[in-house]
Amino acid sequence: MLVRMTRWWSVVVAGAAVTLLFVWLGRLAGVPAQTLISVGAALAALMWAAVLVTVPWNLYFAARGVVAGMARSRERGIDVLAKDEDEARVIARRMLGFAIAAHMVSAGVTAVAAHIAGEVVGLYVAGLFLLSTAARPSGAYFAHLRERITTLGRDSTFPHDDVVSLRAQVHGLQTQLQSLEAAREADEDAARRRAEEVAQLRRSIDRMTRRFEDTVDGMSNHQELITGLRALVRMIRSEPV
Repeated sequence: MLVRMTRWWSVVVAGAAVTLLFVWLGRLAGVPAQTLISVGAALAALMWAAVLVTVPWNLYFAARGVVAGMARSRERGIDVLAKDEDEARVIARRMLGFAIAAHMVSAGVTAVAAHIAGEVVGLYVAGLFLLSTAARPSGAYFAHLRERITTLGRDSTFPHDDVVSLRAQVHGLQTQLQSLEAAREADEDAARRRAEEVAQLRRSIDRMTRRFEDTVDGMSNHQELITGLRALVRMIRSEPV
């Protein structure tokens, strides 16, 4: 909406510049001042009408959209603060009153100025202000109907309850997947720790057997005992950890 308002204000500024250029060229061409004033006033009124049908009405329809969105959220079980909804409704009412009043005041001022100046064009411009009061709501109503038809078609193809159920299922699957990934990482860490412990145990056994063999080699008697002990050592070393 901000981009749209900026675009409209750019159009207004450009229109004002064109109007001033037109008046200046008219003066150079010798056009009567009364005619230039009438044409310039008509162009300025048209630009003001463009502002009236955009800025206040955009704010009004934006506030109405917020209220409608809050109602849909409440239907889906989402908590909505009552004060926020009340504030949006107040803004919508104020902007509606401001928009209608701006059209009426602009039409009245233009009609009075046209009557004083004796310019019939001003009366047509005043009528334009009055007609534009209904033009923008009518356009917004048809846009709402088009959006509503699109929503109904989408809901008939993908019912809301089914979409909510599928989203819940997807969320549950994502949670399970995260739990499985965490469990897999924990198992991998435990496996690495067990492998390190087994390797450390093997190294300890190797050191003990070498120390035992060195001790046995230092003994000169009891050859049968030595042979048996060596066989025991070989058996211990051959046993899987």
